[in-house]
Amino acid sequence: MSTLSLTINYTTTFRDNWQLQTGVIILFVLIVLTIGANIFATYDPDAQGDLLQDRYLSPSTSHIFGTDKFGRDVFSRVLYGGRLSLMLAISVVVLSLIFGLLYGGVAAYAGGWIDTAMMRLLDFWLAFPAIFLIMTVVALFRPSPASLVIILSAIGWMETARFVRADVLTLKNQEFIIAAQCLGYHPLRILLHHLLPNCWAPVLATAPLKVAEMILLESSLSFLGIGIQPPLASWGTIINDGRVALFDAWWISLFPGVFIMLTVIGFNFLGEGLRRKSKLNSR
Repeated sequence: MSTLSLTINYTTTFRDNWQLQTGVIILFVLIVLTIGANIFATYDPDAQGDLLQDRYLSPSTSHIFGTDKFGRDVFSRVLYGGRLSLMLAISVVVLSLIFGLLYGGVAAYAGGWIDTAMMRLLDFWLAFPAIFLIMTVVALFRPSPASLVIILSAIGWMETARFVRADVLTLKNQEFIIAAQCLGYHPLRILLHHLLPNCWAPVLATAPLKVAEMILLESSLSFLGIGIQPPLASWGTIINDGRVALFDAWWISLFPGVFIMLTVIGFNFLGEGLRRKSKLNSR
């Protein structure tokens, strides 16, 4: 198939896939706003105003999302907080997918007692409720963006490992793998160059859903006070700031909540669109 026909096929698939289109549009707008926070934000997100005149101001032309208890501009904090939340969630998912891909691939291709031992270790980790495991680790170490990435990555790879293991168990008996073994290729080369690349497509289709999951998890942890710590802002910490004045200053929690909702919807649409596209391509 020529490059032109591939381009036409991809363009047609994208045009006919309304879920993929919706997800791309929503996420494009959100990413532009958050990555360009220093351009679109009207105030310094950490700059405090006059506590007598600027605190708990309702949305207006000067502060379109209002201000919080310290007189800080909520719109600016939402944009900068979104940048941190998105970067953290995407970093977690990238690390989780890489480790899960390697772990599941090694377990399935090695087989025998190695596969059994690795899967029982995986079952052991899965037996712990994720939220309690996170709370325990965070209680021992002061939470920071870097430590949160490590902690969330440590619990986010297990589903991917199971998924990849199932694929590799099917693929390793295919003729092209047997041919590579007969040619004397090293097992590591077979795994990295022949098996795992054939598992990328379904894994990548689930990546947007995992990003949405991690954004919700990070927001929940920050809302509980065991995630991102002040003065850094994330969507969860901003919602937590507005919790004490929810009825009098509803805008503080509303707007970051709307951004979280739109982000999760966008990633879910993107994931569903990619899944649908991969199904069409496999036919």
